[in-house]
Amino acid sequence: MDNPWSDVPRLMHLAETYRAAGNVRSALSTLRDALQQAPDDCDLLIVYARTLIDNDELDAAEQALTAARAIIPTDPDGFVVSALLHLNRGHLGDAQTACDRALAEDPERADAHYIRGLILSGFYQTGEAEAAFMKAQELAPADASIAVALAQLKLDRGDANGAHEILSQVDEIGQSDPSYVLLMGELALKVRRVDEAHDRALWVLENNPDDPEAIALLANVKFSQSRVSGLPFRLALGWDRMPTWLRVVLGAVGVLVFAFCASRWQNGARDWGTLAGIICLLAVVVFAATRGILLDWLVSRELRNVRLKDF
Repeated sequence: MDNPWSDVPRLMHLAETYRAAGNVRSALSTLRDALQQAPDDCDLLIVYARTLIDNDELDAAEQALTAARAIIPTDPDGFVVSALLHLNRGHLGDAQTACDRALAEDPERADAHYIRGLILSGFYQTGEAEAAFMKAQELAPADASIAVALAQLKLDRGDANGAHEILSQVDEIGQSDPSYVLLMGELALKVRRVDEAHDRALWVLENNPDDPEAIALLANVKFSQSRVSGLPFRLALGWDRMPTWLRVVLGAVGVLVFAFCASRWQNGARDWGTLAGIICLLAVVVFAATRGILLDWLVSRELRNVRLKDF
């Protein structure tokens, strides 16, 4: 029997369905199957690049985008994804240039205005960012990610009621968007609806167990319930979100302290303080090496013990 999803347009549609549900791994797998059939399809390469960005595979996304732009250099979709790629790398100036080129090609692109809002937020130009988000929402009122960005901007300003009002206008389809679910979870936690926040975090993690924002929300929920049960989440997440330079500095300090303690121990200063220092440093090294396994286990335990709700 022929596979009903064997043609490229249907595979792209299926991948977009997975991506909208937050199941990025399945989306990427589907797109790779499509690329085997049409490796020079510009639209397919751009969708693949955008999905790779969702999965934080930025180098692979750049390769796919370069291949797409070699086929159609002035494709507005290519400029939009290029802006998103630069934004994820923190290159705000390059992101703004690519976004401006996309809007020059097509001023009515909602996604370009949305990304422009994200860039302006990165420049702390919140007034201009809000205007860009509102323009994007005007062009694509059903897009949940735009509503979430606008609501997040209001929430960052301390306007929780304004954020909730925007999110309450999102339609039923948009309410299944992972970013919408997570922001509603964040709002629920702010007003102490802990169980709702907990369920929303797990709803996202069921589709994407590695989602860092969902894990962060779950960590905040567990920490609000019990500082003991929340501490492993906070510690593991804190290391993962720590800048690389700070990890290097802490690692160097740890090596020096360990060498000092080991030298004292070797020279006969075998007191409890020296022993405790060596044990603590070894424990930190083991924790840093196994934090990913710890997070996976904590998340899988929560998913196993809780029956998820539909939102």
